[in-house]
Amino acid sequence: MAINKIKEKYFLGISLLAVFVAGILIGGIVFVVLRDQNGKSNANKFQTETGAVNKKTSADNSLKRKDKSDLKAPSDISKKASSKSDEDKFLASFKQHTLYISPENEIIFKGDVRWQKPEILKDLGLTDKRIYNGCVYNNNNSHSVINPEYVCPDEFKGESQGVQYIKVGKIIKGKFKDYDVIILKTGYIDGPGWYDWVTMLKKDKKVTFLLQNKDVRAGILGNYFNKGDYEVNALSGVKFEELNFPDVMRDDKTGAVFVRDKYTQAFFDNTNLKVAFQHPIYGTVWMTNPINYKETKSELNSYMGYDYKNKKIVKKYNDIFGRNGFYIRMPNGLTVAYKLRLDIFDKVERSGILQAIWNDGSKNVNYYEENPSGCGSGSYVYNETGEVDIKKDLVPIGKTIKGDVLYGYADTSSEDFNKLYNEIYHPHNGGKKKSKEEFLAMRPKVFWIDPYGRLLAFYSVDIIPMAECGKPVIYLYPKQAMNVNVQVEPNQGISVSEPKYSKNGWNVFAKPDGELILNDKKYPYLFWEGASDVFYRQSDRGWVVSKKELNNFFDDKLKQLGLIQKEIDDFKEFWIPKMTQNNKPYYFITFLSQRKINQLAPLHITPKPDTVIRIMMDYKELEQKEEAYGFEIRTPKRKGFTVVEWGGMLK
Repeated sequence: MAINKIKEKYFLGISLLAVFVAGILIGGIVFVVLRDQNGKSNANKFQTETGAVNKKTSADNSLKRKDKSDLKAPSDISKKASSKSDEDKFLASFKQHTLYISPENEIIFKGDVRWQKPEILKDLGLTDKRIYNGCVYNNNNSHSVINPEYVCPDEFKGESQGVQYIKVGKIIKGKFKDYDVIILKTGYIDGPGWYDWVTMLKKDKKVTFLLQNKDVRAGILGNYFNKGDYEVNALSGVKFEELNFPDVMRDDKTGAVFVRDKYTQAFFDNTNLKVAFQHPIYGTVWMTNPINYKETKSELNSYMGYDYKNKKIVKKYNDIFGRNGFYIRMPNGLTVAYKLRLDIFDKVERSGILQAIWNDGSKNVNYYEENPSGCGSGSYVYNETGEVDIKKDLVPIGKTIKGDVLYGYADTSSEDFNKLYNEIYHPHNGGKKKSKEEFLAMRPKVFWIDPYGRLLAFYSVDIIPMAECGKPVIYLYPKQAMNVNVQVEPNQGISVSEPKYSKNGWNVFAKPDGELILNDKKYPYLFWEGASDVFYRQSDRGWVVSKKELNNFFDDKLKQLGLIQKEIDDFKEFWIPKMTQNNKPYYFITFLSQRKINQLAPLHITPKPDTVIRIMMDYKELEQKEEAYGFEIRTPKRKGFTVVEWGGMLK
């Protein structure tokens, strides 16, 4: 009996111990589950607040990726997206590695940086070798066109004009003490465009890119500048006090006013420049010397481009100094460019009424083109210094309201007059061409010597075609009927619009099917034409199309660019007759990048749309077929409130 009681107590003790241990285990499991659920909830909340990027992880770990396998979507994402297109997978992967831009309000004061002469560094190993050297995206896998040696890596969805790392100084004080200041030329091209400069700070294996909030370059840098064992991050709000130049500058001695060209940038080179004046704050201001001007070939402004004829990468140069502007060298070696504001016109636009009194005592009432503009420009003014002989070819014909002499042709014998009459002068609307004497009496071209000794020319708008952004039209497709405000702002103004463009833009009632109502009238779209003097040069990337193939070409390419058939038909109805009016057998056709379109004509819409598709075509007529190479087109997805705009370069 005693033994049985002992056994009963023993088994009871064991049972109680087992229950106790089980309780601990169950409690632990419940704790872990609750902790994980709470953690996931907090993580989801944080991702929602920060755009699905952990700020601390971005700053501390800073994309420590050592091989290109990190550029691919993780296996779990790939499985979920197996039914998606390759484009969807790429975009998901691209977004995942986009750099988080941390806000950091920091001013680097004068004296905090020891600036130096720009020094081109060797490859820092931040990106793939082919991207560094320059490569072409082979969207057709056509190795008969592109030498395989120069084809970009598979994961690189653009092309590269080469990468440069240019050291311009070292920070010697403050938060970023001992960091090198390096200008990075990204070289990344998405569609037809040109490379961009980015300022980066580097100390040992730590790299910080200085960007703006919502900067699209955060995706490019995060995806393709992440090789080696670097810690990479991005900051916004970091400013260099010495690099703060004004949008408007004045020369107190002459009273001349200058407007900054904020889209033009290159390293300073005075090879083709001469001193214009000394500014008390910003130092020497240089100007283009047009006499015997030759292309400025600076290694600092070089880039790599593909030679399709010889099938190899060759060096090219970006020359901003032949635009007849005014230039200042910044402490970091880059250039700030300005153009002279012409105060002898009644308004600051591409054309206006020249404020003048002619020799016969009459007041000028005619419009003259102030500067070479259109849908983008290659020069700030018509500078004819050294091309026209003032003493031999010109005579005074009037004065500005400030008393400056205005010149015109002395007679019909000069070479410049005859070139104007024979090659440029075409009567509007097919009218009869005037005689040379009648043409001379029209004062077709007026000359003025500006405060810096340049002989500038102004053309009567009655004798030259007004090159502009041609018939851009804007479609609005809201998810539900609503009032919408649309403002488009080419910096040389809007010349034609339908319905009429008001001071505050268009205020229309838009329906989901695209119908627009303004003042009880219905419109299928908003139409405008206007001009911009933002610098633009035609890309060499595009397609050569025969006249008979234009219809099918636009059906294909415009669909890829995101247009629906109604919009494609509207485009073709206007542009094919316009392009073929001279009956040329072939046409080179390209499309501008979204970035350049936004520079030429900023577009602001309220309420903000979910999707914006902007297409601007450029072309040139060809007498015979030429070899050309297109570029990758990513078809946008039309989601939510969608806005579509198409247009082109009028010739």
